[in-house]
Amino acid sequence: MNNNVPQKCRIWDTNAEAKGSFDGRTLTATYRVDSVRAGGEYIIDSDAEQLLRNCDGRVKARLTTWLLDRRKQGTAVPTITEKDVENAKQSPDLPMNERADRLLKAIEEQIQYNGQPFYISDEDWISASESIDIDEVRFLARYLEAQGWLSADRKKATSQGGAVHQLTVEGHMHLSKLKQTNPESARAFVAMWFGEPDGEKASMDNAYQSMELAIREAGYDPVRSDKRNHLNKIDDEIIEEIRRSRFVVADFTQGKSGARGGVYFEAGFAKGLNIEVIFTCRKDSIKKVHFDTRQYRHIVWETPEELRTELLDSIRANIGQGPKKSQ
Repeated sequence: MNNNVPQKCRIWDTNAEAKGSFDGRTLTATYRVDSVRAGGEYIIDSDAEQLLRNCDGRVKARLTTWLLDRRKQGTAVPTITEKDVENAKQSPDLPMNERADRLLKAIEEQIQYNGQPFYISDEDWISASESIDIDEVRFLARYLEAQGWLSADRKKATSQGGAVHQLTVEGHMHLSKLKQTNPESARAFVAMWFGEPDGEKASMDNAYQSMELAIREAGYDPVRSDKRNHLNKIDDEIIEEIRRSRFVVADFTQGKSGARGGVYFEAGFAKGLNIEVIFTCRKDSIKKVHFDTRQYRHIVWETPEELRTELLDSIRANIGQGPKKSQ
C-alpha cells in the first residue's frame, strides 16, 4: 500500500488517513481507510466505492452502523464489498428509539465521571447513532431529554456545541436496564414458521438446524417451542420461555398459507420485555413482511449456510458470546 491517494473517507468524503494499492490484473484499487466519521478503520475496493457514490446519506449511515457492529464482534478492520453496499441500500433505518439508545451508550462510554457536562459535538456520536450530521444527533438528544435521560442547559449553549448536557440518574438507570435483561441467561428462543408437512417442512427444518448451530456456537442453548414436552397451553409455555431467554431469533419466512401470526406475537412480546430480538427472513419472503416489523433490520438469507454465518455474526455483535462452551 502507498500514501499517494486522497486522504479522505470513501464513505463520507471527510478527512481521513488512507492508503491504497492497485491490482493491474483486475484493474481494481483497494483502500485501507482510518476514518473518525466511519468509526474507525475499514477496507474498500474501487468497485464498492463507485457503487457508494450514487447512494444517499441514509444508506451511508446504515453502512456505518454495519461497520460498527462488525468491529464489536471482533473484526478490527472490516472489508466493504459491493454486496455490503447493496445490503445497506435494501435495509431499513434503525428505529429512532434504537438510534437514541446507541447515542446514550456512546455518551456513557465517553464521559469520564457521573454528572460530567458535555456538548453534542463529537463525530463519534454521529456514527454511533446512525445519523447523517450533528443536527440529527441533537434531534435524538432532544428525544433523550423528553424521556428524562438527558438534561440540557441552553443558557450555556454555544454555536458549535449547542446546549450543555448531563446524563441524568434516570439515564443511568435506563442504560442499566438495557444491559440487564436476563444477563445470566444462556437460553435463546427461536420463533419461526416450521413449514407444512406437504410443503417446505424439510427446508425449514434445515433452516432451524442452521440457527441451532449458530446459537450453540455463540454459547447459548436454543429453545424451540414445538420441541418441548409440557402440559400447559402452548401460549403459556411460549411466554414463559421468552421471559427466561437472553434473546429471541424471529424468522418471518412464510409459505403459501401466509404469515404465521405467532412469530409476530412472540417478537413483539420479547420487545415489550426489552429482550433483544434478531429478525431474519428468507429472501423470497422479505417483501411479504408486515410493515410493523419491516422497520427492523433483518438478516435476509437464501441458504441455510448463509443464515448460520450471518446469525452467528449478529449474535456476537449485538448480544455477545454466551456463557456456554461453544459447540
